[in-house]
Amino acid sequence: MRFSTLLFTLLILPTILFSQKDPIRFGKISKAEKAIKGTELDPDANAVILCDFGEIDFRGNSVEIIRHTRIKILNKKGVDEANIVLPYFFKDNNERIYKVKAQTINISNDGELEKIKIQKDDIYTIDASENWKEKRFTFPNVKVGSIIEYQYYKKSESVVSLEEWTFQNSLPTLKSQLNVLIGGDLDYKIVYNGNRLIKKYGSKNTNSWSLENSPPLKEEPYCPNPEDYVESIRFQLAGYKRYSAGGSEYVQLMTSWEKLAKDILNQQKFKDILNRKRIANKLLLQIIDENDEPLEKIKKIYSFVQNEIEWNGKYRLFPKEKFSTIMERKRGNSAEINLCLVRLLKSAGLHANPLVISTKGNGMITKAYPLYNQFNHVLAQVKIGEEDLLMNAISKFRPYNLLGKNDLKAEGFLLNKSESRWVKIKYPLKTRTVIVNNLKFENDKMKFKTSYVFFEHEAIDYRRKFHEEKGKKSFITTHLRKPIDEEEMTLDSFTVKNPHDLGKPFSVICHFSRTLEDGLESDIIYLNPFIKKHLDKNPFVNPIRYLPVDFILPSSEKFIYNLFIPEGFELAEIPNSIKFSTESKKISYTYAFSQASGRNIQLSSTYKVYSPLIYPGEYGDLRELFNKMMGLQATQLVLKRK
Repeated sequence: MRFSTLLFTLLILPTILFSQKDPIRFGKISKAEKAIKGTELDPDANAVILCDFGEIDFRGNSVEIIRHTRIKILNKKGVDEANIVLPYFFKDNNERIYKVKAQTINISNDGELEKIKIQKDDIYTIDASENWKEKRFTFPNVKVGSIIEYQYYKKSESVVSLEEWTFQNSLPTLKSQLNVLIGGDLDYKIVYNGNRLIKKYGSKNTNSWSLENSPPLKEEPYCPNPEDYVESIRFQLAGYKRYSAGGSEYVQLMTSWEKLAKDILNQQKFKDILNRKRIANKLLLQIIDENDEPLEKIKKIYSFVQNEIEWNGKYRLFPKEKFSTIMERKRGNSAEINLCLVRLLKSAGLHANPLVISTKGNGMITKAYPLYNQFNHVLAQVKIGEEDLLMNAISKFRPYNLLGKNDLKAEGFLLNKSESRWVKIKYPLKTRTVIVNNLKFENDKMKFKTSYVFFEHEAIDYRRKFHEEKGKKSFITTHLRKPIDEEEMTLDSFTVKNPHDLGKPFSVICHFSRTLEDGLESDIIYLNPFIKKHLDKNPFVNPIRYLPVDFILPSSEKFIYNLFIPEGFELAEIPNSIKFSTESKKISYTYAFSQASGRNIQLSSTYKVYSPLIYPGEYGDLRELFNKMMGLQATQLVLKRK
C-alpha cells in the first residue's frame, strides 16, 4: 500500500446543503457506544474516539468552525484523556474559541446515564506563548467506562487557509466527519493526504467527508515523520471573485512556484550572502588554483566551507547573518553554510544554485501549495555536465558527494530566477559495514583480531564518533565492542586507518584477549560468534503496523567469524546455512557456515536492505524475517572435548 496526495479544486455553491445529517448529537448516546469495551484497531488502546465531527461555515469575512468530539475511556490509563487543551492563535484577534460545553457521562449497571456537566468557571484561558492562548478544562468523575464529550466554536479571521482536518488521531477513531459550506465566489484548492480518502472520494465535488475505523497515529520505529501518512484534508484559497460596477473579475491569490523562487531569492537575507561577489572572489584566491578542473574546484570549495564554518545544529530556510559576518564568526545555520557554498561556487565560474528541501523529520512537501513554510533547509546544487550534484557542507565528516540521511527526501526545489525547477534527490550508494573477527586460542587465553570497515554513511557516523572520543580507547569500548567489561574482555591495542580522508572507508583493527577461567581444561567452551549484532533488539515485535518502515538508505552489513578450533576440541553441533528474504525482495538475510579444512571454520551473518521503504502490507514479511534473524544472530557455538 503506497501513500498518496491528491489535489483538486473545490467550488461549492452556498445553496448546496450538507449531504449527510450530523453523525452525533450532544448527550445522545447509542446502545453501541454504551457496549464498547475495546477496539481491534488497537487492542492496547487506553481510550477510543467514538466520533469526531466538524463543520466549517463562512460568516462574512470570517470562518466559523464547530467541533464536537466524543471519547470512551477503556482502562485506568485512559483517564488521562480527561484533560483537554484547545490552542488558538489570538494575535491581532485572529482566532477565538467560545461556546465551550463539555460533560462526563457515566453508565450504570442497568444502563442509566449520569451526566456531569462542566461549569463555565472550570474552563480556563491560559497564555501559552506570545501569540497563542489555550482553553483548558478537566472532566469530572471520570472512570473506566466513562464517555466524555465536548463541543466548541472557533472563529478565524483568516479565510486564506482553512484549518486542516485530520481523520486520524493519537487514539483509534471509530468515526470522523467534516462538513464544509463554502460560498460560490471562493475558489479553494483541496489536498487529500492518505489512501483511504483518495480511494473513497477521488475528485468528487462534495462538501462532506467521513472515514470510519481509523487506526491511531503514533510514533513507530523507523518512521521519521508519522504525520506524512495521516488521512487529512487541507484547504487553501487560490482566488476569489471581485465585483464592481463593470461586473466581476477573478482575483488570483495563490502564487506559482516560479514566483516563490524569485520572492525567496529577493529576500534581503538571501541577497546578503548570494550578492557578495567581491568578498567571495577574494576568498577564492586562497582556495582554488586558476587551472583547476571544475570537479577539483568543487572539492576544494566544499572542503573550505565544511572546515571553516561550524554548524550550530539548526536547520533553517533563511539565513540570519551576512556573508562577511558568517565567515568572521565561523559558525552558522544550514542555510548560511550552504548559501556561502553556493556563492563561492558561483564566483569560481560554476553553475550553482540553492536547493530548498524539507528534512526527513519535517514532513512531506505538498506541491499544490507554493508556500515557503513547507521547507526548513537549504542544499547547494552545482551542475557537472548534465548532472545535478547536491551538497550539504554542515558536517565535517561527510565527503562532498554524499548528502546526510536527513536530506534524503524525494525532491527539492531549485531556486533560480529564470529556471527554477524540481530536482530529484537520488539515493546514494549502498552504505556498508564489514566486520571480520578472528579467534585463536593461546594457552589459557582467547585471542581476537577484529577488523571493522565502514563505508559511505557508516564511515561518516563512526569517523565522527572517533573524533568526538578524541581517538581514545573509549571509542572502542563505547561504540564498537560493548559491553566489554561484562565479557571480561581486555583491549590490548587498536589502530585506525583513514581517520581524516573522507573519501575512503574508515577502518579499525582491534586486538582483544580474554582469559579462560579453566583454561583449555574445560570439557565445554561456549562462544558468541558475533561481537556486534545487526540490531540489539527487534524493533518489529508488534503484530500490526499501520505506518511504513523507512530504513532511509540501502545498506549492507556483513559479519564474519573465523575460528581456529583448539586441538582436542570439535563443534558440538554443525550450524545449518540458511538464506531468506521478504517476498518483495527488499530485504534479505544470509547465515552461512563453512569448514575450510580441519580446525578452521567460518560463520557469517549478512543483512541487506535493497529498497529502504517498506509498506504496511509488507510488514508481516519483514517482521518474520527479523524474528528469524534475531534468533540466528543470538546462537552460540559450542566446543566440546573430543
